[in-house]
Amino acid sequence: TTPNLVYIPVAVVAVLLTGSRSALVSLLPGVVYVILWLFRLGVSRRLLAIVVVGTVGLFLASNPVVPQGTIDRLATTGDAVTGSSFGGRANTWEVALQTFQEHPLIGIGSGTFKTPGLEKAAHNVALRFLVEIGLIGFLLFLAILVLTALEIRGQPRMLAGLWISLLTIWAVGAAVHNFEDRKQ
Repeated sequence: TTPNLVYIPVAVVAVLLTGSRSALVSLLPGVVYVILWLFRLGVSRRLLAIVVVGTVGLFLASNPVVPQGTIDRLATTGDAVTGSSFGGRANTWEVALQTFQEHPLIGIGSGTFKTPGLEKAAHNVALRFLVEIGLIGFLLFLAILVLTALEIRGQPRMLAGLWISLLTIWAVGAAVHNFEDRKQ
């Protein structure tokens, strides 16, 4: 419906307001899904969707709500992704892998990993699970993801596309975030 279409550009602006480069990259699978969804609509509904999303998008673009400093930060996304340190995360990931090698089976305990000196968490869900709950806990978590992916196969095509998009968004975010309650 039309009110739901307004959500799309507003959600993009909300992500931009966070100033999170990771969230910006995570947004891309959702944008791809919306574009594919538009092609499934009839011509009149597709035109309505484009007009509504475009009008709200133009309004938001002409009345900037995202501060220039935030836009400047988001503009460095490409450098952070292609750079070797991933915004300083590579050192944290290295420490996490070393810690995992020291405690591979059951980990060091949930919520306990922080890099020495920097006191940063793993910034990667898979690494965090490997370090904190070990290989056993990680395999249980992986089983949940596999069962979820298998369940998607039985869904109608567009619903399956939505779930694939959501899981991809989550996976991109999980690769560079912790998903702790104080952040999200």
